[in-house]
Amino acid sequence: MVSFKKYLLGTLFVFAAFSLHAQGGKKRIAVLPLAHDKNISKEESRFLTEKIRTALIKTNLYEVISNDQIEQMMNIKAAKQAVGSGSCSSEECIIDLGNALECEKMLTGNVFKAFGIFTINAKILDVVSQRYEKAEEVTVSNEKEFPLAAENIVAKLSGKKVKEPEKLLNRRVVILDFVNTQKREEYNYLAVSIPDAFLDPIQKTKSFDLLNRNVWQKQMKENKYNPHEAYDEDIAIKVGAKAQADVVVIGSFSLIGNQMQMVSKAIQISSQRIMVTKTKLTGVDSNMFTAISQLADEMSSEMKKALPPLPQKVLVQERIKFIEAGRRTYMGMIIRTAAAPGWGHLYADNWRGWVYMPLWAGSLGLFAYAAMDYSAKDKAYQSATSGLEKAYSDMNSAFLLRNYAFLGVLSMYAVSLADIFIFGKSYETVAMNHGDEPKLIFYAGLPLQIRNFQNINLTKGEFYASLKYEKRF
Repeated sequence: MVSFKKYLLGTLFVFAAFSLHAQGGKKRIAVLPLAHDKNISKEESRFLTEKIRTALIKTNLYEVISNDQIEQMMNIKAAKQAVGSGSCSSEECIIDLGNALECEKMLTGNVFKAFGIFTINAKILDVVSQRYEKAEEVTVSNEKEFPLAAENIVAKLSGKKVKEPEKLLNRRVVILDFVNTQKREEYNYLAVSIPDAFLDPIQKTKSFDLLNRNVWQKQMKENKYNPHEAYDEDIAIKVGAKAQADVVVIGSFSLIGNQMQMVSKAIQISSQRIMVTKTKLTGVDSNMFTAISQLADEMSSEMKKALPPLPQKVLVQERIKFIEAGRRTYMGMIIRTAAAPGWGHLYADNWRGWVYMPLWAGSLGLFAYAAMDYSAKDKAYQSATSGLEKAYSDMNSAFLLRNYAFLGVLSMYAVSLADIFIFGKSYETVAMNHGDEPKLIFYAGLPLQIRNFQNINLTKGEFYASLKYEKRF
């Protein structure tokens, strides 16, 4: 009697479960582990299977059963006989497992690697009709694209839009001449030889685009920097930015007895941070050139890890970040205007500075003259023994001129400062150069190629949203 009650309750439970499924209107689907070849590890296959299961859940098209349910069913003796040693690739096996799991659909597939490309196949089998309804495949170039591959294969199976992988761009690198810190003429050739040794290893990383080294020399000349200042980090960042680079490599070498010490640094221009530093000590002999090659290889390897290629949007925003750090700021305008009226406007490249500063300087000069004139005429009046009325009149006129001049100084100071407080934010707006090819000109000297622009300003977020680019800097 007890066993009958248990059987009845079990039947009612199963019936209720089927009723809930019917009410929900979603068909049950199981995602079986992807089969894989010897070039794919079990962990990679499992990772990709879970990503496909997650992507399928997000579509909200099916009731996706959990992996635990599949494993539990595989552990049942009858299911084990159907699936053999834990794999289920034949149609008969998949259908039997689907019936055991009470699923209407089964998603199965495989992943393999050939010619350096990963191919992921997936297909959906209808358990009732015992036919494959859909089959799709995607290819990716590396394991990092597995999450996107899983989303795309589910999108294809669901008839949704496929996401394109975001294009990665290599960072641009400019290598400055190494600085001979002790200025030993017999070793001057190393200033060029050492950075030349970096060219091939950096190129082989396939993570960077090397800029012509003549570019930085041009910037050094235009800005009247001394070649020995190439190891100065601040100057290197400015030169690299104006050369339109993302990374600047600098270095120096010096002799310590019979040995030479070489130091090399890779600086990220957007953050103005030193990302890689390497030092190499070598004897001044035939081993020196081997050490230079080792330094170049080590630097290139570390740079590849610390400065990987970036999506175009991120790369642009990094450059904007550097420009934001170097541009003329609202607070900078206020501080300069408080120090000298008109200076803040000149700092902001605003024409009003050429009005305020001369007027303020003129009023200040007039006040100084009037103050000295008043002092002299006051003394003449105090010491006068005759002609008191004229002496008093002269002193009074000088007194009034001094006061008016002082009011002029205060007025120009107040007007200039009020101008910056009220309109200073608008002076931060990017200067626009309307020509055949529209450009935005920044303080950092980096021109942007713009497709469309209207009232673009440097407010974070708003600027990024307004920025549309056709190509890199």
